[in-house]
Amino acid sequence: MHSNQVPSSSNFDNFKRNARATGWLEEVLTVAGVGSLEENAQWTIQHLGDVYSDSFIAAACIPCVLLHSKKMDAESSCAMWEEANVAL
Repeated sequence: MHSNQVPSSSNFDNFKRNARATGWLEEVLTVAGVGSLEENAQWTIQHLGDVYSDSFIAAACIPCVLLHSKKMDAESSCAMWEEANVAL
């Protein structure tokens, strides 16, 4: 049995603060699957997106919350366009 309890939070800032201070979220992700923490987080996020699709979409639309943009290198960009059958 794990010792951390999930604290109640009145707003998103408190939610993040509680998650950092108590470590409850990492503990949940650690026991959520047999993969790495990153893989378990991905499964959790995918499941939340399936079950709570409206909330997931609303969160994804907030800049810099879920969808961080990274600059794509030229080789990756070319491969993406070729896979999409776009003439270069």
